[in-house]
Amino acid sequence: MPLKNVLNAFANKYPRIGYFSGLHAIAANLLRYLDEEETFKTLCITFERILPPNYYPDIINKRITSNLVDQSLKKIAPELYNKYENSGLDSTAFSTLWFIALYNYNFPLDVSDHILDLLFLCGPKVLFRAALAILLLNKVELLTLDNNDLIMVCLL
Repeated sequence: MPLKNVLNAFANKYPRIGYFSGLHAIAANLLRYLDEEETFKTLCITFERILPPNYYPDIINKRITSNLVDQSLKKIAPELYNKYENSGLDSTAFSTLWFIALYNYNFPLDVSDHILDLLFLCGPKVLFRAALAILLLNKVELLTLDNNDLIMVCLL
């Protein structure tokens, strides 16, 4: 019940944001280390002081992720950017859930923990740097995939 309590309290405190896909993963990860009250307070601080204003409405509308990741990828790994573009994809295909769940969904717990630690320490720029790092670390493998395989990797 602690997870449900935290999610309900959060949705009540922030009706404009409410519950969104990925919130449960963030809260569940925090509950591994903190009690209910500390988890709720940490979520509140994250949304009030760490993440930029309107972070979630903008992420859900895909205005932030697509532009920043795509433009950065175009500069530092143009061959990977071209691969995605030629496949008819952009970064929203793979990064939207990363940003919504703050890397607490579909990543090993130790990776999620490190990214959350860095988010709390350095701020939201870490989220975009993590996306680029993940892509660059997997660049060789991603470049070898055909378009159908690339699409499937992005959707999983």
